[in-house]
Amino acid sequence: MKIKVNSNITEFERDQPRHSNLTPNKTYSVIGIEFECYRIVNDDFEPILYPKELFEIIDPSYPNSWVRTELDDGEYYIEPLEFSEIGFFEDYFEGSAEAIGIYKSYLENSELKDK
Repeated sequence: MKIKVNSNITEFERDQPRHSNLTPNKTYSVIGIEFECYRIVNDDFEPILYPKELFEIIDPSYPNSWVRTELDDGEYYIEPLEFSEIGFFEDYFEGSAEAIGIYKSYLENSELKDK
């Protein structure tokens, strides 16, 4: 799945610490879809969640191998099997060598390897 940062992202939104690593009009690869967010590899090459309203969809397709998890409250997650274990990204951001290795391996084996 490919998405592009909306050209109308405001300077205020861009200056938010959470959004500062996005480039207006740049196309990004989605590595996870959640109820209200996309997980992308941002300009710092980190797997960060961003609100869907910051983007327009360029290519809506994602691999058939991705898994969908639905929760009782209507929330959902669509992501590669490698990332689907509960708490995977929490482990990644806490510095788990295993999670970091899985993430890096995924990137090396995807179209993102040349970035």
